[in-house]
Amino acid sequence: MRNSLKAIILGTVIGLTSCNENIYEFAGTIDNEKVFCWKNYLSYEERLSLEIIKKDGKKFIYKSEGIKLESVTVEKGEHSIVYKNDEVGREALQIAQKQFADYLAKILETKKKQALEDIQ
Repeated sequence: MRNSLKAIILGTVIGLTSCNENIYEFAGTIDNEKVFCWKNYLSYEERLSLEIIKKDGKKFIYKSEGIKLESVTVEKGEHSIVYKNDEVGREALQIAQKQFADYLAKILETKKKQALEDIQ
């Protein structure tokens, strides 16, 4: 019983402290594209937002709950359209999910590389 209580308390502490740091938070340039990633909160749910500005000025804004993409907004000039998991946007969102995951991987790789450079 005592070990179970310790495990519960330790798990809670680790969970609470790890939620405070988002390994994907980022503002910078990757592959000549401007990349911004931040977390925000809707009620008690943590959301992740990722904004990519391509060299040609086209902007993509990915919004997710965790790593599961909920929507992607595509902005071209003055025009903007939001794709969600519905009849119109389902296939686009599947492609966007892969793009989203690829960018998160690039962010982690960039941050790891920077950490190694910083430590030397």
